Amino acid sequence: MESDWADIRDRTTWSPEAFTSHVYQEHVSGKPRASGARAALGYLKVPGADKRVAEYAQRKQEMVVRLIEAGEFTAYPDALRFVIATKDAGMLIADASSSKNAALFLRKIRLDTFAQEQGSRRRRCGPAFRCWTTSTPTSRGAISRTASPTPRSS
Repeated sequence: MESDWADIRDRTTWSPEAFTSHVYQEHVSGKPRASGARAALGYLKVPGADKRVAEYAQRKQEMVVRLIEAGEFTAYPDALRFVIATKDAGMLIADASSSKNAALFLRKIRLDTFAQEQGSRRRRCGPAFRCWTTSTPTSRGAISRTASPTPRSS
């Protein structure tokens, strides 16, 4: 907690080690932005959390975009294996997410690289994927749990 949040640090349970991936998945992931922010602040017992939700949500959004752009946000391997198996079976797949980060995130997924790292002999993997996002709410954590890029059509 830095800058104008430093004065409340000692009144919270926050520490760099306290906010783990597990905590994020259990309390924040898949929720609408303000609800996720409220859940994170509540988990960390931040005083006056309701007054800080908008600021926290905005800072988190900026950080998520930076991480995605830097390639530091990754899809779950089981989701990518599912996509490969589905495509190998000849099934058409589509993406849907209520997250405004979905298109940026999915454009960064390299299914060809993943298949190669997994030792797949699959020859049809291409690097380019198209993402179609929708404002329809999806299940909790859909962007990261079921990221399923579809190939670009020529």
